[in-house]
Amino acid sequence: MKAVSVREFKANFNSIVKGKKEVIVTRRGTPIGIFRPIKDKDEVLMKERMEIGKKLIGLGEGIGDKGIGDRVSEEHDKVIYER
Repeated sequence: MKAVSVREFKANFNSIVKGKKEVIVTRRGTPIGIFRPIKDKDEVLMKERMEIGKKLIGLGEGIGDKGIGDRVSEEHDKVIYER
């Protein structure tokens, strides 16, 4: 895996994206992040939707009989399953 400085990453962003390879981004020689192209877009999007759905379920949309937010968001199915 190639390592590039933040400056190089910013200056060569388009060519890095087109290269579709993982790149370690460094600041003063210390790794600070990894640029990793998405290989399976649908799988990544589904995981993100599932995480959002879990948060919606956890938050609820109102206060139930117990005085806490125990109602599930009515929008969570739409967020999780729509494409």
